[in-house]
Amino acid sequence: MMSRITLTTDIKKCLTALPESPGVYQMICADTTLYVGKARNLKKRVSSYFNKQLISTKIQSLVSQIQAIEIHVTQTETEALLLESNLIKSLRPKYNVLMRDDKSYPYLFINTHHSFPRLELYRGKKKPKQGLSFGPYPSVAAVKETLHLMQKVFLIRNCRDGYFAHRSRPCLQYQIKRCTAPCVGYISQTEYQQAVSEAIMFLQGKSQLIIERLLVEMNDAVAQLHFEQAALKRDKIKSLRMIQERQSISYTHGEADVIAFEARQDFACVQCISIRDGQVVASQRFFPVLPKTWLSDVYDIKHASWAQQVLEAFITHHYGQMPDTIPDLLIIDKRIHNAAALQTLLTSLRGRKCRVQTCVQGAKKRWVEFAQNNLQLAIKEYYAKEEKLTEQYQALAKLLHITAPIKRMECFDISHTQGHLTVASCVVFDQKGPNKSLYRQFNITGITPGDDYAAMNQALTRRYQRLLAEDNLPDLLIIDG
Repeated sequence: MMSRITLTTDIKKCLTALPESPGVYQMICADTTLYVGKARNLKKRVSSYFNKQLISTKIQSLVSQIQAIEIHVTQTETEALLLESNLIKSLRPKYNVLMRDDKSYPYLFINTHHSFPRLELYRGKKKPKQGLSFGPYPSVAAVKETLHLMQKVFLIRNCRDGYFAHRSRPCLQYQIKRCTAPCVGYISQTEYQQAVSEAIMFLQGKSQLIIERLLVEMNDAVAQLHFEQAALKRDKIKSLRMIQERQSISYTHGEADVIAFEARQDFACVQCISIRDGQVVASQRFFPVLPKTWLSDVYDIKHASWAQQVLEAFITHHYGQMPDTIPDLLIIDKRIHNAAALQTLLTSLRGRKCRVQTCVQGAKKRWVEFAQNNLQLAIKEYYAKEEKLTEQYQALAKLLHITAPIKRMECFDISHTQGHLTVASCVVFDQKGPNKSLYRQFNITGITPGDDYAAMNQALTRRYQRLLAEDNLPDLLIIDG
């Protein structure tokens, strides 16, 4: 059920009409959704925004703009949690935490329908229907590191299918012992498929099962006096055990993800450690995009509910996009108010039980400490990068004899194909580095072909007419050409 309440001068009367049911509320100004939230009790939650003694300045800023509130009543808190996530993704309200688009994160993909499957990097919102995807990984570098490891241990090809189909002799990968040259028939399809199966088991965190199978095969080879084959099995076992020693935390059965979280005044960081059969198979860090309105407000422990919202929004979005990655157990390093509803939602998305735990002890506590250590490392790297960027801005300001600090700069360039199809591009750098969401491209028309001056004039006019009226000009403008 959905209803819309237009706020009048008599706020109390408007709030009295709200239902005491679970659901989702949208705060609206001039048909634009400012904020989307969920509540166990809509009447209590929405009313709390209008209690000036309890709310922070960021909430006061939000409330001052509200003209109407749209209410969506749900049957359960879990339904509210899911509806909130979907509305945030579709409406992208400026006061909500926005997650980085999952297509930005790379996956490792194996096309199992090919006779000789390859390992490859894959990006995209939708996973390919034919084959298996593993991830997402936090960066392309992490995927390349995994690809290198997989080639070294399992000798799986990574060349493109067209390149594979037209080979007449082995390539360099075979020479450096990173491939078995299936392109020229140096290995049978059965043997290659076995290597692929082992690689898939490894990516699923089942390295111990692979070692046990290899031990049996090594002993059989020795019994049959096939010592060369036995030596190859031995070397593979040694490599896998070295990986286990590097990744092992504590032996356990099943699957677990451990999340450590911290919110600062200007950003938030989430560290997610994935554990499968006692091995760390993935370590990812995320920096949820906080609304600009939050950044001006000093982070106050009294309003830690905002931090709770960041964490809950991340978990809902992260696993909502990839329900097949939801583990048996999700461990969170901080208490969350809606743990029961979150557990119900994850169980529903997964199709089978997912437990959510906080305040754990024993081996699980060591996992949390491991995740927290990685979290602190990520935060240090974040600040180090920011500090380096500040130094670079200061050096640039000094070089250009600029006294005011550079907080935002824009760079323009013109490109064309022999005077035709002229395009101007604008890239934006702020205090956190390249801000790709503000990049712009201008198709230039109505000029003499090849006239870069006229093209630049048109691009700058189109860009800064509006920004000048809004008093939102950059501190520095750089033009190439």
